[in-house]
Amino acid sequence: MIIIPILAGIFWIVQAFIDKELMKDISIETLIFIKVGFVLIILAILSYIFNPQVFSIISQDFQKIINKNELIKYLIFAALASTASLYIHSLGYKKFKISKFVSVETISSIIISVLVGYFFFKERLDKYECFGVFMGIISIMIFYYKDLLRIFNI
Repeated sequence: MIIIPILAGIFWIVQAFIDKELMKDISIETLIFIKVGFVLIILAILSYIFNPQVFSIISQDFQKIINKNELIKYLIFAALASTASLYIHSLGYKKFKISKFVSVETISSIIISVLVGYFFFKERLDKYECFGVFMGIISIMIFYYKDLLRIFNI
């Protein structure tokens, strides 16, 4: 089970370094448009190979979306969040040291997802998860130690 998020993390980091190299020659916007186009094409091909009924499933799902206005609101919000995330990732990769940016971003997303789950979805936290959130906050403070000293004039 743990191997799947590790693989996702590896692919994420690889593409971050490739994005940084590409942005030396092309704009963030061009990179995003090209990546999204390729992702759609590759995803369509792989989906069809592994599940030939995928296009009829998508058609059925579009009918559900059309019939349920609430789903459209969620899809629009998800699309806006994905777009913002993609743009912020690309901007972060271009402007910051990737290892620092991705490390803090990853830790932050873990902390935020745990807190959102706790406060909005009533998920229970055990002592290890609470300790993990605490350690995540400490980790961010360590990564940005010099910046925090400068902010607080220490």
